Amino acid sequence: MLHFVIVGGSDGGISAALRARELDRSCALSLVLADRFPNFSICGIPYFLSGEVAQANELAHRQAADIEAQGIRLLLEHRAVRIDPDARLVDVQRPDGGLTPLPYDRLLLGTGAVSIQPRLPGADLPGVFPLRWMGDTLKLAAFLDARPETTLGAAAGVAIGRSGAFKVSRRMETNLPDVYAAGDCVETWHRVTGTHTYLPLGTTSHKQGRIAGENAVGGAREFQGSVGTQSVRLFDLVAARTGLHDADARAAGLAPLSVDSEHWDHKVYYPGAKRMLIRVTGEVSTGRLLGAQIIGAYGTEVSKRVDIVAAALHQDMRVDDLNDLDLSYTPPLSSPWDPVQMAAQAWVQRWREIEA
Repeated sequence: MLHFVIVGGSDGGISAALRARELDRSCALSLVLADRFPNFSICGIPYFLSGEVAQANELAHRQAADIEAQGIRLLLEHRAVRIDPDARLVDVQRPDGGLTPLPYDRLLLGTGAVSIQPRLPGADLPGVFPLRWMGDTLKLAAFLDARPETTLGAAAGVAIGRSGAFKVSRRMETNLPDVYAAGDCVETWHRVTGTHTYLPLGTTSHKQGRIAGENAVGGAREFQGSVGTQSVRLFDLVAARTGLHDADARAAGLAPLSVDSEHWDHKVYYPGAKRMLIRVTGEVSTGRLLGAQIIGAYGTEVSKRVDIVAAALHQDMRVDDLNDLDLSYTPPLSSPWDPVQMAAQAWVQRWREIEA
C-alpha cells in the first residue's frame, strides 16, 4: 500500500489529497496540519472580520468531517518539524509536545507562506497582528471583540449589561448607591436605536465623565446619547461614519435603505475639486435618517460633513430634512447644495422609486 503524506492543509495540500484519492482508492493518505482549520478560505478572512461572513467556520471550503469521509487521515494541530529523506520519515510534533515519526512513500510539501512582518518601531506592540492563517484571524477577532475592563466593579457587585460592560443609567449611575461609571468600561445609550450598546469612543468617554462628575456633586444631568460618530485618516483618504449602517439597523429591528452617490467636494470649476463617496442610510417605512458613511480625499472636509449628519441624527430628522439646513457656501469650499444634501436627494429619489 502506498503511503502518501502531505504537509499543509490549505489549497495545495487538499487538492493533492483529493486528486490522489480520486485516482487511487487504496493509497493511505495522511494530511499534517499545524492548526485545526483545513481547507479554509484565506481570501474570505476580511469578510469575516467585517461581519459579512457570520461565523469563522463558514470560511472552510470543506469541513474536517467531509475530508475524513474521503478516507483522508487528518492530523490536526500537528507540526512537521524534520524530514529524513533517507529513512523516508517525517517527524511530527503532537499537540502534547511529543514527536511521532511518520513514514512515507510519497511526500508533498504544501506549507504555504507566512506574513512579512516589517522591522518597524512598534511592530511588536499589542494590537499589531499578522493576518494569513485562521489562528491570526481568531486572535484579531478576539482583540476587536474584547470584553471592557470590569473586574474591579464586578467584584464589588456592579451590574454587567449584555455587552459585558457596566450597566449604567443615563445619569451614569450603577446599581450600587453612589457609585458611577463612565468611559470604555460602560454601555452607551444609542440615540438612534434607543437602546444600550457597547460603543467605546474617546468623545463619548469625555461626555460621560463630565456628566458623572456633575452628578457626583449633586447634579441631575442625563447623557444625551451617542450616534457613533468617528473618522479616520488612511494615507491620503479620510473615512467617516455616524449612526447606523445596514447591519446595525437590521440588528435593531429596523428596515434600512442605503444609497451611494458621488459628489464633488466643491464647485468643479474652482481648481482642486475632488470626488466624495457618500452612503446615506434611512428607514424605509418612515424616511427617518439612520446614518451615513463618507470617504474622500484628505482636505475634502469629510469629517465635518459627517458631523452635519450627526447633528441631524440628534434632532431625529428625516433624510429629506437635510435639504432644509442652511449650510455655508463659497465655490472653493462647497456648492449651493452641499454634498451631504445632494446625497440626501439621491436617497429620497431612490426611496420614492421604491415606494412607487
